[in-house]
Amino acid sequence: MFNARFILQKSFIFGIIDEIILLTAGNRLKGKLMNVTLICANTLRAAKTAIDDKLKSLDPTDLDFTNYVIVPDRSTLDAEKAILKHVGGSFNTQVVTFKNLAKRFVAGSSLTYLNKQNGILLLSGLAFENADKLTCFSKSYDTDGFADKVYEVVSALKYARINPRELAADDLPSSLKNKLKDVRLLYAAYVEATKDRFFDSADTLERLTDCLTAERIGNCRFYLYDFLSFTAQEKAVLARMVTNGKSVTVATVADDRANRASVIDNAVALAVKEVCGAVGCEFKKEFFTCHASFFTKKLSSALFFNSPIRAVDLPDGTVTVVSSPSIDEECLALAKFVRNHVREGGLYKDVKVVCSDVSQYAYALNRRFGDYSVPFYLDEKTSLDKTVAAEYLTSFLDCHLANFDIEKILRFAKNPLFETNVSAFETFAREYNVNFNYDEFDIGKEHAFFAEADATRAKIKEFVCDVTVPKAARAADYVEILKKIVVEHDIVKKTETYSERLKGYGYQREAEILSQAQAKIDEVLGQVTEIFGNTEMDLKRFIVGLTSSLASQTISVLPTKNDCVFVSNLDKGKDHDVKVLAVLGANESELPKVYKNCALLSDKNIEDLSKRGLSVDISLEQKNRQEKFSLFNLLCEPTDKLYVSYKTKNGKEEVRPSSFVSVVKKCFNVKESLPVFAEDKKTVLNKAILARTALKEGKAIDADMKVCFKLMGEEAKIYDVFESEVKEVENGEKLFFKGDEFSVTRIERFFECPFKHFLADGLKLKEQKTADFNAADFGNVLHEVFDRFVTRLKSHPDAQPCDAEVIFDSVMQEERNRAFLRTAKGKAVIARLRKEAVFHCGNIKREIENGEFRPLRTEFEFCKKDGTAPKFVVDGKEYFLKGFIDRVDVTEDGKAVVYDYKTGNPRFTEKLLYGGLKLQLYTYASAVKGLNYEPIGCFYYKVSNSAAGKQQKLIGRAVNDIDTLRRIDRTVRDGEKSDFLGVSLTKTGEINAQQKVWITEEEFEACRVYAEKIITEACRLMRRGYISVTPVSSACDYCRGKGVCGQLDTRIKTERTFADVKTKDFLSMTEEG
Repeated sequence: MFNARFILQKSFIFGIIDEIILLTAGNRLKGKLMNVTLICANTLRAAKTAIDDKLKSLDPTDLDFTNYVIVPDRSTLDAEKAILKHVGGSFNTQVVTFKNLAKRFVAGSSLTYLNKQNGILLLSGLAFENADKLTCFSKSYDTDGFADKVYEVVSALKYARINPRELAADDLPSSLKNKLKDVRLLYAAYVEATKDRFFDSADTLERLTDCLTAERIGNCRFYLYDFLSFTAQEKAVLARMVTNGKSVTVATVADDRANRASVIDNAVALAVKEVCGAVGCEFKKEFFTCHASFFTKKLSSALFFNSPIRAVDLPDGTVTVVSSPSIDEECLALAKFVRNHVREGGLYKDVKVVCSDVSQYAYALNRRFGDYSVPFYLDEKTSLDKTVAAEYLTSFLDCHLANFDIEKILRFAKNPLFETNVSAFETFAREYNVNFNYDEFDIGKEHAFFAEADATRAKIKEFVCDVTVPKAARAADYVEILKKIVVEHDIVKKTETYSERLKGYGYQREAEILSQAQAKIDEVLGQVTEIFGNTEMDLKRFIVGLTSSLASQTISVLPTKNDCVFVSNLDKGKDHDVKVLAVLGANESELPKVYKNCALLSDKNIEDLSKRGLSVDISLEQKNRQEKFSLFNLLCEPTDKLYVSYKTKNGKEEVRPSSFVSVVKKCFNVKESLPVFAEDKKTVLNKAILARTALKEGKAIDADMKVCFKLMGEEAKIYDVFESEVKEVENGEKLFFKGDEFSVTRIERFFECPFKHFLADGLKLKEQKTADFNAADFGNVLHEVFDRFVTRLKSHPDAQPCDAEVIFDSVMQEERNRAFLRTAKGKAVIARLRKEAVFHCGNIKREIENGEFRPLRTEFEFCKKDGTAPKFVVDGKEYFLKGFIDRVDVTEDGKAVVYDYKTGNPRFTEKLLYGGLKLQLYTYASAVKGLNYEPIGCFYYKVSNSAAGKQQKLIGRAVNDIDTLRRIDRTVRDGEKSDFLGVSLTKTGEINAQQKVWITEEEFEACRVYAEKIITEACRLMRRGYISVTPVSSACDYCRGKGVCGQLDTRIKTERTFADVKTKDFLSMTEEG
């Protein structure tokens, strides 16, 4: 039964009572066949074709009648092109939307039109004004996007002709009742705020209903298509057209076979039936079926009705399905497809590309289409709040709201319109924890960047800190401050200059967006003044309102070329004239997109309202159904070719193709261009690359590699740049050896990955230092405290752990460390570290007292100038190792043990020594020989969160001698375990043979010699300029350079691994050389 409440109800809108449409007209028309036609088509394309056929039969010169083609916003361009094509120049046929129709029939008003942007702005302010009355939304009213969601609900309610009072139903579930209380509050406040001042698009349609009288539309013919549903207001307008117009023709996708499970919901057809029933007239139903091509005919039946599939064969290239391991490779494959289409005689503009998310694919499309010189237009709108001009103003206000927090200051200062390189300032500020006060720097005056950083500080102070922005003021006052900033900072001229720079760099689209931004910002500021004017508000409320309004404004750029590929999301401009359709990102939940329950009203809420006669067309179920319906219609649009692509991985996560992909493959016996192998596609591609390299070098390849090369040889070509990867650079000696000294850390970094070594020690790339207390700072402070404490022990054997507290405090007063104490978090970390330092100093004291070894040197620097540095001769040139040993303990008879304090979780194995990754301990042993002592042990002293009292064990190697053990820790008894060394004695007083710490004197010496030999080899390779991307296993996990070398996305990662070796193996290795 038709529910006529959308026509008959009295609804309170803007504070006035809507007129009731008289039923006399309906009674007079009842049973009479009006000129109303419902065309039931098989696809939206067919529905549009049916309307085109109707229009062709019209006389374009007959000015006694006016023809209105009514379509949704996104279909207007396509409809106008169709009119021009089928009717030619016509004065009696116009393409309009419902809103545009209202502009033609609704007389001017003394009220101001409130567009969506201003509506969101108004609701943002109303949310703040009513914050104390909100319950469900009391904690979210000031968050980004809240006003947008409220506007969506309010608009939907108005389009459904539901007034605020109707939301106060007592029989609703308590959860919905509380939510509706907040919605009703904001809705009523919105109605009251707009009363006698503004009208919006929903109000316009209400007024349009009254204007469509028989006198005005009696000679008008109306044609509607491309609608997926009608709102209550649109139904009311349609009823007037049916009642008073010459004729109404509605074309839609409808089928009697449709059910709740089908993607076809017959919503438009049912709406026509309901409208005609309400006004008492009958309508004529016509059926129209046509297909874009043979393959779309078969596809539509399978997609819309799950018809049994009997696969057919198609000419090669008609339907293509491609799976790729990443977005980048999806775009690469598409670029090749488009290029081939053009080579076959097609045009670029033949190809329409639809993405699951244009913003997600934009970078890869720019890159890969650029590689193949494919011109394309990206139909992507940019939010006004994301432009540099808007961010300049909002970040300026954020600085004041946050009391000049450094993060807010840096966001402002990094804006291109600030026209200052702030890298030195940022480096300095982060290293010394500069924050909140920019009058002058009271720290770091000896820093290399001090002068440059201080100059930037002065400019920031002038441009931001010295400008008065009150914490509360009238909205108009805040607007005036921003307008003053625009003038005084010369934003308009700076914007023009920056726009020209972007054009010079080839960023035409970005330059065009920027050139439009300032005018739109001025418009928004004017709207803020008009809506809020003298309203008092705090700064946060103003910023939220301004940001919401800016975010709701978008900037579009028109295509600059006629012949180009058009790329858009599914919900953008609808075009039924498609020759080649390419679908990117055909993955589950992405295309068709599955909308999540993130609206203010859930589907359950909407269902509960519907049961009480309050129907609102904003349910997620309906939205997701329409999304799927739109996609299936799109797949039935192309006349020549269909190309479907999906990715198999999203980063590291495995992702599945959308369900319609399998339907496409089954319909046409389509095999993916890259079939599913037993092996991962990356493995196949890797083998194809290796095969290609081998063939180029004249080497034979096995059968497996031949298959891979045959399947993916073309894809392997793309990686030629890496086959010819630069493995060596010229002038390696000058690049890596500024003098004749080097550190063991550099050697270990080289063996970890030569390319990583190139970035760090060749190009000198460094991570930015911050005042956050990190692991390196943790170690530096403890090293300094241990050094001073052990030094004091040498002269004052009775020194106590409490002395470590005094030492720690003095270390923290040094300028570099004072920066850590400038925040509450830093103070808390330092307090814990102080306990840690005292605990370990106590351990160190006990360890020294329990053995015969006594500290000889702390922070011992071995280097060339004092003759203690190990020497290496490489290609006839001498090089010297330099470094610092944390502690060297010796005995009176010339034995020595070295200690290296390590934070974290230090490891030492012969395998790591063999790979060149752990050379430090044995290198230090070599340095000790320069002091004329015989090293018998080398250990890492583990420093970690041990303040709870757990003793830390030493990690390393020592000569397997019971006398040595007892001299290091004489507290060890037979059958017991050493607390420090982590080794035990048997009941017979021998060292447990299973302990890897203890090795023979010959093995210890062989390991030390091996370390020297492998260091010599590293120097030889560095002199050659060796920088190959050959990381060891797991070296890339935390490497900051992996985005440079290609390990992230382009190159197929291969890692070096090492065989397990034992200490005795080094005997043979050193003997063999």
